[in-house]
Amino acid sequence: MSTPDDDALTWAGDPDRDTTNITWSAPKAGKASATSDRRLSRPRSGRIETPVSRRKSDGFDTPTASATQPAISANVELIVSAAFAAVYLLITVAWLIVALRNPLTIGDPLGNAMFTLGLWAAVAAGPLACGGIVVLAKHLSLLKRSMLFVLGILVLIPWPYLGWAS
Repeated sequence: MSTPDDDALTWAGDPDRDTTNITWSAPKAGKASATSDRRLSRPRSGRIETPVSRRKSDGFDTPTASATQPAISANVELIVSAAFAAVYLLITVAWLIVALRNPLTIGDPLGNAMFTLGLWAAVAAGPLACGGIVVLAKHLSLLKRSMLFVLGILVLIPWPYLGWAS
C-alpha cells in the first residue's frame, strides 16, 4: 500500500515502480562496450549499472571537476560582459545628450540632414556594437572578447560631449 508521499511522486496510470530491490554495480572491465560506460543501462536482471568514476561509496553520483568548471567561467564572462555593457550604456547616453543638444547647424539642408543622421547613428552605435560583440563573439575566449569591447569603446568615445563637459 502506498503512502500519500509516494502518491505525490507518481502519475495516475503509471505502473508501480518498486526500487527497493535494485542494486548498483560497476560494469565489468573489458566486457562492457564504450557506449554502455557513458550512460546508465538497465539489464533484464533489474540491476542498474553506472560507471565507477561517477559513483561514490555512499551510492550517490558526484559531478566531476570539469562539470563545475564551465559554470565558474560562465559567471566570470557574465560579470565582464555586464561591466562592459554598463560602459556602452554610458557612451550611448553621452551621444544621446550630444544629439539632443546639437548647437551646430549647417547652412546646406543636405549637409544638416547628414550631420543629424550621423549623430543619431552614433547614438545607435553603442547598443549595436555591444550587442554584436555579445551575440557574434560567443565562440571567442574571454580575453579576445574583452579586447573587442575595449576597441569598440575607443572607437565610440563621445568627443563632442567630452569637449562640452570640460
